[in-house]
Amino acid sequence: ADRPALAIQRGCVPGTRVMGELRVRTLPLVVVVALVLCGTFAGSYTLAITSGHTDGTIVPFISLTINYPPESCLGGVGLSTAAFLTAFHLLLLHRVMSAGIDLHRGTERHTNVVLLCCAPTWWSAKALHRLNVANTFFGVLACLLLNGIAGVQYSNLPNIHNTLAGSFFSAAALFMILNCILDHGLGQSNLIMRVIRIALVFVSLMSLPAFVVGAIFIKTTYAVMVSAIAETLMTACLALYFGSLVLHFKGFQVGLFAKAVEPRALDLSSSELPTSGNIGEGGDPWNVEMGTEDEMSLGLVKS
Repeated sequence: ADRPALAIQRGCVPGTRVMGELRVRTLPLVVVVALVLCGTFAGSYTLAITSGHTDGTIVPFISLTINYPPESCLGGVGLSTAAFLTAFHLLLLHRVMSAGIDLHRGTERHTNVVLLCCAPTWWSAKALHRLNVANTFFGVLACLLLNGIAGVQYSNLPNIHNTLAGSFFSAAALFMILNCILDHGLGQSNLIMRVIRIALVFVSLMSLPAFVVGAIFIKTTYAVMVSAIAETLMTACLALYFGSLVLHFKGFQVGLFAKAVEPRALDLSSSELPTSGNIGEGGDPWNVEMGTEDEMSLGLVKS
């Protein structure tokens, strides 16, 4: 079926043409993030063990595996790259969730994005949008804190490093909690996936106090060991939770567009005449070009 015409590209110069576009599927990008994280942790852990920088502990703090060179070089670059790519995916996830809320509620602000089938829910669209914003905020905040952890080694500034680590895991836990609530509100996942996500959140919340106590307040051998194990559990839960979001990106493409749209003449005898709803800039009703949805330079589309 033909898609509806939309008023777009204000001020388009007649005779312009499409310059080009680049589209990349989002699912392979998620796989790249997973590979970067796994490679960073495995490589830095191996280098730290072989270099004797872990004090002989089998389960050291992740901070100890990126504390001294050469593992600090790999850890810094790998974690910074993963933080940037994860933040990028969380912004895309915000866009996908926002489109899903609008389509589910009938507002259809994003007409060219089709999300997974949503179940009936009693949540208001306004509440879901606010929850989506808060979820994205804490997720991106966690990525920024992870980038700070990668750049501030424990051996140089231990107090600042511990503060960044505690803040990172707290923001990540809030992200998982809010995402669980948002997922329940939209009804996008089946029962098994919801149970798995809730279990991951529960393990993270139980591990967070143990990590903070042993890393910052109590420095006994037993407390430090428990804290290191708790940190490893939280990291694994966070990685698995992010991996469970892969289905949200399945079938989507992210696009970088550089194009100008060829204007289409208005039929003065039809209903295409400009109205008060599509008057162009400066109050000029003719400062609007009509086109199809394919000509919109939106950054996320369903393939």
